Amino acid sequence: MALKSPAFRRKFPLLVTGSLLAMQPFATSLVVAAEQYDCSVSASGAWDCAPKASAAPLPPRPVHDGSAVSSANSTPQGEAAGAEAVPQTKLVTESKGRGLRSRSADYSHLDWVPREKLTAAQLAETGPYCAGAYIEPIRPGMNDKTDKSDAPTFIGAKASRYEQETQVATLAGDVVMRQGSMQVEAQEASLYQAENRGELNGNVRLRDNGALIVGDHAQVQLDTGAAQIDNAEYVMHKSRIRGNALYAKRAENAIIRLKDGTYTTCEPDSNAWQLRGNNITLNPATGFGTATNATLRVKNIPILYTPYIYFPIDDRRQSGFLPPSYSSNGESGFTLVTPYYFNLAPNYDATLYPRYMTKRGMLLEGEFRYLTKSSEGQVGGAYLNDDSDERKKQSDYNKTRYMLNWQHKGGLDSRLLTQIDYTKISDPFYFQDLKSNQIGVETREFVNQQGAASYRGDTYTAQLNLQAYELATISQITPYNRLPQLTINGALPYRPGGLYFAYDAEAVRFDRDLRTGNIFNKDGGPLPNGEPRLDTYVRGLTRANGTRLNAAPSVSLPMTSSYGFITPKLKYAYTKYDLDLDGAGKQQMIDAGQKFKSSQDRSIPIASVDSGLFFDRSTQWFGKDYTQTLEPRLFYLYVPEKDQSDIPVFDSSETTFNYNSLFRDNRFSGTDRIGDENKLSMGLTSRWIEENGFERQRVAIGQALYFKDREVQLPGIVAADRADSQSDVSPIALDYEFRFNRDWRATADYNWDTEEHAARSGSAMFHYQPEDNPNKVINVGYRYRNDQVVYNQLTGKWQFGGDYGTEGQPGFEKDYYKIQQHDFSMMWPIVPQWNLITRWQYDYARNRTLEAFGGFEYDNCCWKLRVINRYWVSNDEYTQIAPQNEKGDHGLFLQIVLKGLGGLTGAKVESFLDKGIQGYREREDQAF
Repeated sequence: MALKSPAFRRKFPLLVTGSLLAMQPFATSLVVAAEQYDCSVSASGAWDCAPKASAAPLPPRPVHDGSAVSSANSTPQGEAAGAEAVPQTKLVTESKGRGLRSRSADYSHLDWVPREKLTAAQLAETGPYCAGAYIEPIRPGMNDKTDKSDAPTFIGAKASRYEQETQVATLAGDVVMRQGSMQVEAQEASLYQAENRGELNGNVRLRDNGALIVGDHAQVQLDTGAAQIDNAEYVMHKSRIRGNALYAKRAENAIIRLKDGTYTTCEPDSNAWQLRGNNITLNPATGFGTATNATLRVKNIPILYTPYIYFPIDDRRQSGFLPPSYSSNGESGFTLVTPYYFNLAPNYDATLYPRYMTKRGMLLEGEFRYLTKSSEGQVGGAYLNDDSDERKKQSDYNKTRYMLNWQHKGGLDSRLLTQIDYTKISDPFYFQDLKSNQIGVETREFVNQQGAASYRGDTYTAQLNLQAYELATISQITPYNRLPQLTINGALPYRPGGLYFAYDAEAVRFDRDLRTGNIFNKDGGPLPNGEPRLDTYVRGLTRANGTRLNAAPSVSLPMTSSYGFITPKLKYAYTKYDLDLDGAGKQQMIDAGQKFKSSQDRSIPIASVDSGLFFDRSTQWFGKDYTQTLEPRLFYLYVPEKDQSDIPVFDSSETTFNYNSLFRDNRFSGTDRIGDENKLSMGLTSRWIEENGFERQRVAIGQALYFKDREVQLPGIVAADRADSQSDVSPIALDYEFRFNRDWRATADYNWDTEEHAARSGSAMFHYQPEDNPNKVINVGYRYRNDQVVYNQLTGKWQFGGDYGTEGQPGFEKDYYKIQQHDFSMMWPIVPQWNLITRWQYDYARNRTLEAFGGFEYDNCCWKLRVINRYWVSNDEYTQIAPQNEKGDHGLFLQIVLKGLGGLTGAKVESFLDKGIQGYREREDQAF
């Protein structure tokens, strides 16, 4: 029976019975109370209670300290003189932040379940290095959402007594009180009807909304659920949070307040770290907590004090300070970053990153993120009045340093999409000196300033693009901007006779302002008047700006079947240029005996036939069934030679040779060069496929036969000087992938020059990371390439080969562009909880280590430590001669993460581990 009357819901709505509720999960054998009462509300609102049976004495009163904060060992008043003394419960203030073994040696009083007793589902939610978990037992009403003021109160005990004159009910033996989702247990209780409150003594346990508070004595306000538990320990099951306090108060709104309390996510018998505070508040409704006069202790040793701290108790967002980070280096000095997060609304927020640098001053940086039904993005900025004069004599330096950034993706409807990626910086050294804390801001040689709108039709896609670049370096020439660029590509909606009509069209304006004058390095040198800017080396036609119109319609006839395919294709590429050239460029062309033509056009037909066959058979390999395929492929391409030397290069480059390039119709990217070809490419691919569709192995080999030399080249490259442009065959291209299982794979590509009898390029990569244990990561790789076509900044020309600059001239670097490197990285558990972390990247072309680090990681259930010693080649641009900016640097990095509180140090550790070790991010994302 339960009384629930709105008129009297604050008038002590309880039923005292002499037996436990049948719903209780810990029911014991039925014990009939010596005295039972039936209670009902009288007309005056008071209680009328009448005994149902003759009175009998209650069981002996359990011995306890009588006060939560008293450590006296004297016998409580009122106890019989001959009663046997019971050991007192130890005070939590004497436990140094651990749980009290005196309550249960196995910490079951905190709902702690050892790992070996967890179910499979519970293990899946438990960290790999955790010895157990807090498991909340199933109980009646635990999911009850009824407001406490409206919920009836149910009470059960082994024995009860009611004094009608004082309106006090006394209960003893497995006392259970439940109101809504809250449940309180104790050995005995006194319920005061007039005050609508209860006092509970002995093994008090209060449960509500995934939280448990254990203590010796409690006072509960029965109409609101507010309670105070003395000598308290608490647990928040899902967040793995626990602690203790002199007393804990549970407010009517379920907020928990702790006096002289502790907070940690460590296991009950661990004291790896804890937060102690005079007053700690935990708010399950917001998911955050606060503490005043707080001390962070590691192994009971205080390491940090703060008068106030704001911390998360689950994974929800909330305004407040994020964990600070600090670092130190020679350029900026000691650096302290104290981020503050603003949870403004569910769909937008902001973060402020004040960064103090002892040598530079205070940098203010922030970002604002937004999310709507049709868009997402962020707006950010940074400002610094730089106190450092390290670059004061260097060209392009600016004392007032700033950055603006806007990233946006959206769509007005399902067809029209918009994109903005705009970054503005004060000087080209900004990212080298200051970097950025903002999400999504990339520190590249050029910062993007782009806005685009795309429309997707049923059979076509059109885009309007405005794109400019700003230099974030002084060792590159000024790039071209596309202002504007309009593209459209698609296919006709009808296919008469199976013919497929497609088209690509573009109209774009390329423009740039080449810089003039000289540049000075960090020391104001190297010459009295400086050295010429790299833009000075851009000469002749390469200085031109212009408008380009391009149209490339095509028609093909795909013929496919289950055993193969053949696709003949005709394509017509027409391009028209309207160019303008400054006076310096025109004079340089005249001096070279060249003539500038402002209007150029080019039309080239392209014919190709692509064909292939599919064969398969059933086979076995190491006792496993596979389907093996054999896929021969022939590709014939004919492109007539067209002189394109009068056309500048705005966005074209030569693609690197590999297996896939055998079947492309242009060996150049972009539109400014269309390579002449008359070749037949032959390829053969074989796959081993399991019954479930998993591709175990793939190997492909191919080569092209050339029927004429390739004359079309990038400016500065002479076809007669390139042996590969006159060869009758291409290198043999090999492409390989083997998946030993879903955990590890090997990939390789290799290009062998049959005429030079040497490797042109190649790479091999081995990656191992088990799905069921992502902590194990191994990467081994090697790559070699010496056939790149690159733009030499110091000569202003394209070249085939790896040298930087001109031999015998200042700034020359042998094999600068040649790639011959190995890369090894590993994260591996050596003993439980200890992991080895290492990487070594070596450059054989220049006989130097590019990056090497090694260290260890200790991972605990509640904290993580990384110590890593690192050497790397950094790039501090004190001169525009790129190789001279490279220097070796060394550092010892420490990262400490207190799980549930955040990282104390080591934000930079995360960045170079993520960049340097393939699989690191997957490992961290799957970690508990």
